[in-house]
Amino acid sequence: MSKNSYYLMYRGWSDGDCFADEIYTEREAFHWLISNAVWQEKKEISIKGNPIILKRGQLSYAIRFMASAWGWHRSRVARYIEKLKKWQKIETNTETGQIIITLCNYNKYQDCKNIIKTRNETRARQERDKSETNNNTINTRINTININGDDCPEDVTPQTWQEFKELRKKKKAPVTNLVISRMRTQAQKANWSLEEAVQETVYRGWQSFNADWVEKKGMRNGYQGM
Repeated sequence: MSKNSYYLMYRGWSDGDCFADEIYTEREAFHWLISNAVWQEKKEISIKGNPIILKRGQLSYAIRFMASAWGWHRSRVARYIEKLKKWQKIETNTETGQIIITLCNYNKYQDCKNIIKTRNETRARQERDKSETNNNTINTRINTININGDDCPEDVTPQTWQEFKELRKKKKAPVTNLVISRMRTQAQKANWSLEEAVQETVYRGWQSFNADWVEKKGMRNGYQGM
């Protein structure tokens, strides 16, 4: 099995996956160290059967394991670790028999992650607020339309309109433009005028008008009167 196959097995991928076999860059390897460091204040792990306490920003993996994870040769991992030490990116301790790596600026790296997270959360919140604002604007427009539906339509007599409003008031149903628009549509469907539809609604004690209702009563082709 190739060294890259070890890496793919570690990541939980199979040889038949769509991702190509690639080794880590040095930057990706350093990100791996950050991602696998302990974020709690203290964490107990077992190294060769011995309990070891890792502090925040520390990790402990064998050179062989990191080589397999990164797709590198073990000697390259060892040289890379030494390079990071020279650049004061990490400190190491091998007293336990296995290398313990301490990230020198772990809190700083975590702050960077938090900044990105905060930016993403802020962006999501702004999008959500924008959506809510748009919805509120739409609702306001709808409410404005509905509130002003009390005026008598030109094709309905004032007396019929007043009786209709009193009927709706008794039924605790406000008169809105939307109600009148739907009644007009149903009246046209029944081949009735709006005046006829409103009069029939008042006469029958209906809350509104529906073409199907008059069709079932055999009044489809003309207003029957009171």
